[in-house]
Amino acid sequence: MTTTTVRSFAWLFCMALFILAAAGAAPAATSAISTPLNPPIGEEPWCVGWRFQALQDVNVVSLGALDPIPAGGLPSSMDVGIWTDSGTLLGSLTVSAGTAGTLIDGYFYADLTTPISLTSGDFYRIADSPTSGNNDNDYMFSGVSITDSAAVGYDQGYLVENTNSLVFPTVAGSSDDFFGPNFQYVPVPEPTSFTLVALGVAACAGYRSPRRKN
Repeated sequence: MTTTTVRSFAWLFCMALFILAAAGAAPAATSAISTPLNPPIGEEPWCVGWRFQALQDVNVVSLGALDPIPAGGLPSSMDVGIWTDSGTLLGSLTVSAGTAGTLIDGYFYADLTTPISLTSGDFYRIADSPTSGNNDNDYMFSGVSITDSAAVGYDQGYLVENTNSLVFPTVAGSSDDFFGPNFQYVPVPEPTSFTLVALGVAACAGYRSPRRKN
């Protein structure tokens, strides 16, 4: 086998490791839940949301608010946040009014600057609140079927009435479920992904063009 052939195989091996690592380290984001569309509440400036359990270790990469009129845009900017079940805010952002957010399955999303890590088995709460006016994009359901994703176990709705502030939702919604907020997540990368990256770096670092002899 010639030196050129060896060099070619080494380069192909290096590139293959990087491609495999990239495929394993960058999975597509998944929406936490999907909900049916009912007429919006649109009565009070409420902060509403829901409690859930993380069924897998995941990283939340974006937060979203429900579009009250399909593809019509948010009537006002919405603050969205996620807390621990004891009330510690883990992260929040503002989804701009109109159609500035990314529309996915009836929700407008904005990306988090820093992902929020959720631990399998722990409970959390998510809520949203309008920056002004009434909460025209929140929906109240009673006894409907909520579709959970593989990593999220929906529990029940929570809210705080008469506020334009994003606050920890403390009042359980009884038989009613309140929707406005949602989130998207990706699985925490498995150790094999990091191993492939390390192997790729090592392979490329070890790749050398043969030196000419004097």
